[in-house]
Amino acid sequence: MSERSGPKQSHHRRRGHRQKPKGGNLPNDSHIEEQPPLDEHLRGIASLERLRDRVEVASRELRKLREENAALAARLSELESRPFLLEGETTISFDEDPEVLRRKVTGFIEAIDRYLQKEENLDEP
Repeated sequence: MSERSGPKQSHHRRRGHRQKPKGGNLPNDSHIEEQPPLDEHLRGIASLERLRDRVEVASRELRKLREENAALAARLSELESRPFLLEGETTISFDEDPEVLRRKVTGFIEAIDRYLQKEENLDEP
């Protein structure tokens, strides 16, 4: 048996809970409500704080997305105001990355220049 100082606690009573006085409610304590245990109260506060933080993050993200949406709507409006095809001009569209296409075209131009240079060298006496 363990040695304890003080009164023995009941196994059925949880720590932190107030025990109702024996003999029923007193007439003047009807306005007093039982409070949840302190640890449950603190967990509730922590949960509310986490929820508030998540709502703030979501609010900032929504604000950022609205700004981005407004910028994209302005850009779309600008693009829609331009004619897609200009009259009297030929428009070419490529699905390739512009830089890759530029390197390929430059390679072709250099190959043609080398071929033409060889042709010129053959024609010279």
